[in-house]
This record gives sequence, C-alpha cells and structure tokens, in this order.
Amino acid sequence: MNLKQFLKRNYLFIALLLAIVIFGFSTEGKLFYETNIKNLFLQNIYVFVLSSGMFLCILAGGNTDLSCGSGLYFIAAVGAYLMQRGIEGIPAFIAMLITGCLIGIWHGILIGKLELPSMIVTLAGMSIFQGFGDYIIGGFTLSVTNEQFLSIFGLHGLFSFPLLIVLLCILATIYTSELSPFGRHIYALGGNVKAARSSGISPFRVVFFTYVYMGIMTAISAALVAGRMGIVPPGLGKSYEMDAIAACFIGGTAVTGGKGRMLGVILGALLMGIINQGMSIIGISANWQAAVKGVLLVCAVLLGNVSIEGGRVQL
Repeated sequence: MNLKQFLKRNYLFIALLLAIVIFGFSTEGKLFYETNIKNLFLQNIYVFVLSSGMFLCILAGGNTDLSCGSGLYFIAAVGAYLMQRGIEGIPAFIAMLITGCLIGIWHGILIGKLELPSMIVTLAGMSIFQGFGDYIIGGFTLSVTNEQFLSIFGLHGLFSFPLLIVLLCILATIYTSELSPFGRHIYALGGNVKAARSSGISPFRVVFFTYVYMGIMTAISAALVAGRMGIVPPGLGKSYEMDAIAACFIGGTAVTGGKGRMLGVILGALLMGIINQGMSIIGISANWQAAVKGVLLVCAVLLGNVSIEGGRVQL
C-alpha cells in the first residue's frame, strides 16, 4: 500500500487524531479533563442517533432530512406537553415515537411514492414542524419533571441508560445496513436505481422504510435531548440537521448514496463533537462555530468526490 492509498483509506482517523492534538494544545489540555470528556459525549448524544437515521436516508439514493431538527423540537414539545398534563413518562414516550413514525410516513409517501425531491419536502417540513412546536409550547419553555421519564432519558453520569440507548440505535443501524437482506436493497438503490428496479427492488418500499426509521431516530433523539436538558425551550433543535448530515458526509457517506459505512458516521460524529467541544472551551462564538461546520461539510463533500489520476485532480 502506497502513501496515497493509505491516506485515502485512513483520512478520517488522521483527521480525528489531528483534531485531538490541535485542540489539546490550543485548550492547554483542558479538552482532556474528565468533565469535558463527559460533555463531549453527553452534549453531542443527539448527533449519534440522528445521524444513524440520516445515514440510511442518504445511502438510499442521496436523500436527506432537513426537517429532523424542527421535527425533534415538535416531538419533544408533544412529550413535554403530555407529561405536564399528568401523562407518565413511558406513555408520553410512546406518543413521541408515534409522532416520529407519522412524520416518517409523511415523508416516505411524498418522497418514495410521489417521487418529490427530498430537499423540497423536508425543507417544507422544517417550517411545518417548527410551527407545530411553537404552537404547542406557546412561546414558553416547558419543563420536563416527570421522574419516570427522567429516570430513563435523564443523564446521570457518563455510563448512564441514555448511552445504552445510543449504542442500541447504532447497532440497529449497523445490522440494518450491513447484515440484513434489506440493507443490500438500500445499497443497491443508492448505487443504481434502474438496476435495482430491474432486480425486483421496490424504490418506494426502501425509501419509505428509511424515512420511517429516520422518524423513529428523531423521536428517540427528542427524548434524549429533553431528558438531558430537563426543558423544551422555543427553537430547540436548530441546526441539529446540519450536525447529522455533516457527520454522515465527513464519515465518508457518498452524496449520491450507495456508499458508506456506519463506522465512518460514528467517527464523523466524534470529529464534530471534538471540534464543537474544543471551540467552546477556547471561547469561539456560536456563529463562528457554525461557519467552521459549514467549511468542514464542503471539504468532506469535495474529498468524497475528488480523485487524483495522472497527477491531475478530477471531480
């Protein structure tokens, strides 16, 4: 294996190592404090779950869900509203799961059956679910105080139940994409739609499944975020979709689908988390943090689409 092949295969590990070294020095070692290591995982817990669903959507033909951040807000508002009216934590979470499934069914029909562009459908969903969430909370912050809900989804340390939930979501996505027969259909559809149809694969069935799965992952993320924060404030979930999409593309998932692995997405989410944590410790403003994420996303897409042949760079 020559140097070029080594860099191409291991660029994500190298980038992760560089980020650790750079922010380790720039924060004077504060990045490695026990509290900051915990926060690295706990504050970015939603990224791992949302990116699990986003990964399958992108894999099945380059579809995305730009509404998952506002969908998370809407679903969290539904759960908090029900609990404030005396509903226990588990029934409230079931209602959140049902809401997430309904969102996924809506997207799956519009994108999979009616073949509308995923960007348009989910961009419209971003506004719709934002409005639903605002209507439910009425401009006020809803508190999440139900003990049953917080005992399951609240964070009580690094090795707490929510991290087990995240692990199960990741394992479910790995099984679905890499070990199940349906995973081969997802890869096939992303690789070549016409060939997939010729082999008897239903594009609607695949796309519908991926968006329902995305809806479930969004509902789980909503529960984890509400449990960690203990509140549902107005505007919750803003830019969460960008974090999930960036984790997928940085992790090597092809923009057009059909290529990528969940392990790369996990590493991409870790890289995003380290960068977020490092910039926060240094004191970089939220606006500049968003700019850095945007630059990283463009670089990741370029890296996935650029090849070097004969000393010439080709797209």
